[in-house]
Amino acid sequence: MRIDELQLRSFGPFTDINVVFKKREGDFHILYGRNEAGKSSALRALKALLFGIPHQTTDNFLHENAKLRIGGQIRSSDGDHISFLRRKGTKNTLLDNKEKPIEEAALYRFLPGVTEEIFETFFGIGHDSLVQGAQSILQEGGAVGQSLFSAGMGGVDLRAVLQEFDYEADLLFRPRGQTQAINKAINDYADLKKTISEATLLSRKWLEHTQELKKVLGEREGLSKKIELVQHEKSRAGRLQQTMPDIALREKLMTTLMDLGDVVIVDDDFGRKRREYLEQLRIANETKERSSSEVDQLKRGMDLIIIPEGILDQAETISDLHQRMGSHRKGLQDLGRLQGNIQQLNQEIEILASEIKPGISVDACLELRPIAVVRAKIQDLGSKHQALLDAIERSSKDIWKSEGNLTKAKEELRSLDAPKSIDVLKAAISSAQKRGDLTSSLEEARKHCDAEERQIAIELGRLPLWSRGIGELEAIAIPSSETVDRFESTFHEITTKLTSLDEKEKEVEAELAAVGLKIETLRMSGAVPTEDELLKVRGRRDLGWSLVLRSWIDNETIVEEATAFDPNDDLPKAYEKSVVQADDVADRLRREADRVAQNANFIAQQSAIREALADIEENRKKLNDRLGETESAWNEQWEHAGIMPLSPKEMRSWIVKQGALIQRANKSRELRQKYDQIARLIEEHGAALTACLDDLGQKYDINRPFEALLVDCQSVVDSVEKVNRKRADLEKKINELEDDLKTLHQNDEALKKQHTNWQSGWKGAVAKLGLEPETSPVEAYAVLSKLDELFKKVDEKTSIERRIFGIKRDASEFSSDVEKLVTRIATDLVNLPIEQAVAQLNSSLSKAKTDAARLDDLENRLGKQEKILREAEETIRVTLKRLDSLCIKTGCARYEDLEEIEQKSSLKKSIQEKIDSTETRLLGVGGGMSIEELIEEAKDIDADSLPGIISEIDRQLEELQTERSDLDQRLGSMKTSLAQMDGSGKAAEAAEQSQQVLASMREKVERYVHLRLCSMILTREIERYRSENQGPLIKRASQLFSALTLNSFAGLTTDFNDKDELIIVGVRPTGEKISVSGMSDGTRDQLYLALRVASLEKYIDANEPMPFIVDDILIRFDDERAMAALNILSDLSKKTQVLFMTHHARLVELVKGDSFSGNPEIHTL
Repeated sequence: MRIDELQLRSFGPFTDINVVFKKREGDFHILYGRNEAGKSSALRALKALLFGIPHQTTDNFLHENAKLRIGGQIRSSDGDHISFLRRKGTKNTLLDNKEKPIEEAALYRFLPGVTEEIFETFFGIGHDSLVQGAQSILQEGGAVGQSLFSAGMGGVDLRAVLQEFDYEADLLFRPRGQTQAINKAINDYADLKKTISEATLLSRKWLEHTQELKKVLGEREGLSKKIELVQHEKSRAGRLQQTMPDIALREKLMTTLMDLGDVVIVDDDFGRKRREYLEQLRIANETKERSSSEVDQLKRGMDLIIIPEGILDQAETISDLHQRMGSHRKGLQDLGRLQGNIQQLNQEIEILASEIKPGISVDACLELRPIAVVRAKIQDLGSKHQALLDAIERSSKDIWKSEGNLTKAKEELRSLDAPKSIDVLKAAISSAQKRGDLTSSLEEARKHCDAEERQIAIELGRLPLWSRGIGELEAIAIPSSETVDRFESTFHEITTKLTSLDEKEKEVEAELAAVGLKIETLRMSGAVPTEDELLKVRGRRDLGWSLVLRSWIDNETIVEEATAFDPNDDLPKAYEKSVVQADDVADRLRREADRVAQNANFIAQQSAIREALADIEENRKKLNDRLGETESAWNEQWEHAGIMPLSPKEMRSWIVKQGALIQRANKSRELRQKYDQIARLIEEHGAALTACLDDLGQKYDINRPFEALLVDCQSVVDSVEKVNRKRADLEKKINELEDDLKTLHQNDEALKKQHTNWQSGWKGAVAKLGLEPETSPVEAYAVLSKLDELFKKVDEKTSIERRIFGIKRDASEFSSDVEKLVTRIATDLVNLPIEQAVAQLNSSLSKAKTDAARLDDLENRLGKQEKILREAEETIRVTLKRLDSLCIKTGCARYEDLEEIEQKSSLKKSIQEKIDSTETRLLGVGGGMSIEELIEEAKDIDADSLPGIISEIDRQLEELQTERSDLDQRLGSMKTSLAQMDGSGKAAEAAEQSQQVLASMREKVERYVHLRLCSMILTREIERYRSENQGPLIKRASQLFSALTLNSFAGLTTDFNDKDELIIVGVRPTGEKISVSGMSDGTRDQLYLALRVASLEKYIDANEPMPFIVDDILIRFDDERAMAALNILSDLSKKTQVLFMTHHARLVELVKGDSFSGNPEIHTL
């Protein structure tokens, strides 16, 4: 799923803000806003859009709760999309774009199984959660399972969760504890059992007291019924006392209502309408009268205004003449001054002509006026003269200098050695250098191999149950983690059931002891006859009767049998005793039927409990057999490995260590291969370098180390390249000098030719000014300056003459225009001077304009008043129609009668409301009776006698309550005496309390088991997650961690701590391992970020992508590491949408720079 659009219509500080997240190759978006710009509000809006606005929100300071709206569009990976809105509320908060409710289920397919908590923790990360996650890794000591599981779950503090489970479980129970809840309940249960065993009582006396108590309880119950009847009578009398005044008031109001007769009931707003219509009618009549008067007055004012005919049509002409009159006056004033200027200019022109050439006339000078081309040519040639002479001199010097440099370079080139080709040697050096520092790499690889082999030997020695080599350890077949889980589950199931049987056996034995105690208690009050005893004595009686019959009827000799039957008495007496004894037992069975039944019940319970104990023993035997079979099967799983296993839990740890050793063995082989590969590279590159030296004829030591040989080869290359460069530089320099010398000669010839051409051009140019060819440019410039001054004076004179002509022409035209206009519209001004006539026309025009404006205003006002008059007349018509409608509804003929009808209607409504109020009060105190039933109840009652009746009832009630109080005291005394003598009661109470203690203890035990199971399951899931994801996650996180730390760490790996626990460690480029505790805070932040991104990538590969929300996590990152983190997020955005929120302008500058590889879209809030 991705977010296409976020509409902040009215939420927090935002109003109608729309953020569109365009899909690019990398779906990376940066939301930037300064502090207080609303970045946090935008983040809350995004979560509220998907999961709803919280009931308690801080984003309603600008917009009310009911007006809060967020909109947006989301899209699934298969292209389906949905646009919707979210409002604040308790139901129907999800809306379509037309604000119609839609079901929340519409979003389920876009958020498969993702709750708000999962979205916030797993698909979001902020600075606080980043620091908390890094701190959690530190507290866990870098444990692999917990670190990976915590990062995969979005930063859950697993250590705190497990500690909370253990803490709460320890509060419930400890094996040797006393104050814990379960420990205390066990002690309380034992004390109560002791109380039961010590309690005894003589039952006959207790029975007598019990019968007496039942008798007194019966008396109290009869007395309570009498009190109830008296209280009912008191309630009825009290109700009558309350209802009778309201019944009388209701009857009076009903009479008043009947007296009013037929009254028209008008609407509640009838009076308002009536007053409103009458007021509108009054105001409309006044307006009509006032407007009629105003219309007449305006018409009279318009008749008084008269505007001369034609003057307004010539308004533009009059205004123009009035404006031109100023220019006309000024022109006449300037005419005399301009004529004086003409005389002055004639004198100055004569003087300048004599300075140019004595005796020359002004007209002759005017003939010397040069055209622009001649002037420009003289100036151009004059400016080039000196520069041309200087250039010729410099050219000669440059030719001499260049010839000397060329000779020197050729001599130096002849002194160098012959050239050599070193391309093959350079290629060999470059190929070796691309491999890096092979000698150091070889030594480092050797150290790593040795260190890894030593560590394998150490860890192999630490591995319990194993004394063979690493090769055999890799080859053995061991059970899978699922098999270990299965056996651990089976062992746990069996031991749990055995423990449960032990506890159940203790409980059943306690119940057997309790039943035995009850039987013993029952027998202490006298032997209890049983059916078996009756059968036994009857059997003896029947035996005696058979002996009597055999002796008396059959005359048999039965001396021995008779003696055996009763050795003390003869047979007749013995038989008589057996008959009496049988009858006595039968009588006791009938007489003590209750005790007999109790005894039989207890004996039956005792038998059932013994059977339960036998079942428990049988189950224990089966479980022990199953335990033995499971242990044999478990041992068989390890038989091929030649190991006698420990418990599954211990062997799981053994398997983890064995897996780590195998990983180390694989790594050791890889390191050894790397060492051999580097050694081969050194040999190959050394041979290539020496072959190149042989080709160049260079001497070398065959036993020199590789690095020294590489330095020698580079020195040869540098030496040859230095000579080659110098040769190439000299050859280039000679070519350049020869080209320069040729160019210098060409330039020298061109300069000389330019000088000849200049002389020819100069001669022709000065001749046009009447000057000799030898005239210098300075002298020619002086003549041109004087001529320019003279021609300027002549031009000025010509301009003034044109001005004088124009003044005279304008004066004539102005006089003609004025005379024509006066003749046309104001003949009375014909004889006036021109200036006076123009002033008079302008004054008349101003007055005409004023009168015209006033006339327009009066016409506008007249139109408005006529409109007001028409509206007033329409209001009068409509209002009269409305008043007629009110009269028709109420059936009256005059407007004045409407007020009286309104008053009568209000009176009737008031009376009816009082009746309704009275009936409401009656029903409130009527005890569920209707109005008619209450009136009927009070029909024959004298209200004055009620206080006496109530007083008598109170007296009777007081006597009965006093009598019941005495009985209550007597009952209390009897119960106290009975409790003091009732040992069986104490035993019963103790037994009941013991059951309560057992019930309470059962809840606590279930909670304790739940906590221990939660801890065990969470630990097992952490281990399962580690075993399934350790390889790929550590590998990917290692790459990310190296990039985030700018290769300060080469990556991540696993190692064992002092407790043989598997932990995550960082690996320096040198191979040094750094534990989590040895990292800086910032590096731990980067470690956690690497684990989070790796976990998220794994999730995205297998599930629907979800946007990853990143909120200013780079606060503690410098620019370089911030850039690395941004590049990683940019890469992640190729798999899922990434929204990065920040208020740091520097981060925006970084992503705009050339070193950032992504192409994010930046949104400014």
